[in-house]
Amino acid sequence: MPILNGYDTTAKIRQMENPKKASTPIVAMTANVFSEDRNKAAEYGMNTFLTKPVSTKRLVETLTELLS
Repeated sequence: MPILNGYDTTAKIRQMENPKKASTPIVAMTANVFSEDRNKAAEYGMNTFLTKPVSTKRLVETLTELLS
């Protein structure tokens, strides 16, 4: 991303004054599969973590869970 990476963007969203905006579901999608990456995503406030390549079935399941 040109200005902010996904972690910094997530941190800014989580700090928003509007609670509805601050609680927007955020899914990390990365090729990094290390536990450190998964932990960092959680530390920054991402709701869940998917590794690439992402299956359509897993993506739909994840979004359904987060948006229900």
